[in-house]
Amino acid sequence: MTGQMRFEHDDVIAVREAFHRRLKAFAAPVAGDRGAVTEDLDQLEVARAIHAAFGDHEAYGGLTRAELAQSCAHVCGRPQFDRYFELFLKMELIEPFTQRDYEWRYVLNPASSAALLVFGRLEASGGLQELVTLLDATYRELELGSATSRAVAEALVQARREFTIRSGHLRRLVRHRPLEELIAEQRHHGDAKRLFTQAERIVERVNRDFGEHRRPAERMAEAALQYVNAVQEYMARLLDQAAQRRDFTLLDAEAYLTAAITGSPEALAAVFDGIVFDPPRLHLSPHEVLRTIETHQPRPRPRQRRPRREDPLPEGDPVEEAAERLREYQAARRAAIEAHLGSEDGVDLTERLRGTPWRQAARVIADVLVSATDPDLPFEPVLGDRLHVTADAPTTYVSELGVRAAEPERATTTQSDRDG
Repeated sequence: MTGQMRFEHDDVIAVREAFHRRLKAFAAPVAGDRGAVTEDLDQLEVARAIHAAFGDHEAYGGLTRAELAQSCAHVCGRPQFDRYFELFLKMELIEPFTQRDYEWRYVLNPASSAALLVFGRLEASGGLQELVTLLDATYRELELGSATSRAVAEALVQARREFTIRSGHLRRLVRHRPLEELIAEQRHHGDAKRLFTQAERIVERVNRDFGEHRRPAERMAEAALQYVNAVQEYMARLLDQAAQRRDFTLLDAEAYLTAAITGSPEALAAVFDGIVFDPPRLHLSPHEVLRTIETHQPRPRPRQRRPRREDPLPEGDPVEEAAERLREYQAARRAAIEAHLGSEDGVDLTERLRGTPWRQAARVIADVLVSATDPDLPFEPVLGDRLHVTADAPTTYVSELGVRAAEPERATTTQSDRDG
């Protein structure tokens, strides 16, 4: 446990040292000498606390030195704050609210605020976010149609150079640097697949809209592929180190999931090469298993007949109830058909069916057809041989159908047949 804690402590130190190296490299293009970037990273934390104080207090009229010291009390003591404050005042990170000599309220320089945001991205992604921003902005301009040929050419060159530099940096880490430096870089290369996908989308747009830049776009895509390969090589070394140390905290869960999906069975099995397993064996002999089954075999339960269900006798006459329901159905059908006929002797229902939802149309058709077989309904259907098809109608297809009042002879004959 002590060794594990010491290793985690070393990781934290390595991450801070890596961030300090990136800070110095970041400031190198505008540095006057090698000491331009402080060795004290607590100074950056105080600057961030001052930035938070101005943002959280909505201090449009500025903050006093005492108020700023109070906001930074959780980061440093008052003597250390006073030293940083004088430096920030000289470097114009903070400025007097006015130019009067007796001014005692101060404001934050927006340029310093922007620098702190950049430093945050530099710490979180190692500067990779700037490449993400470049690719996203380029694709957005291409998609909107506002990109110029010159701007596209410059973006392709910048992206290709950045991919190439980062590929070389990763390969140098993998082949020549200690594990601690690899761990410090671990969280900075999680967007490799997204970057390559965005690069492919840019190449597709450039080939379609700016054919003169086809070759630079292809070179940029090749550099992006080299970067993805370098990231995979970097992750492979971390996995090897994790297997050797038996420390599975070197990578996050997503990295292990990717390795499990894309890795070969041989590579995944190699993790357990140094682990000794007991030979497979049964804890019980077959004879013991059989004896246990015979001893503890459950006894069959005797079958029991379920008690007979005693349903109460129905009340009333079932035949009469069925006849009553039939009369109700006939009355409902008669009323529906008479509503269609109105004062006419016959009516064509085809157009009505085409404009009626199919469930209601099916009910109308059933009522009319049943009337032909029910002697108590004095109606008869009229069928045609044409089929009407309308794709956008509620009922898409329907045959010709009408209904008319039955002739007196048919109604009389039907009644006499029923009586006979």
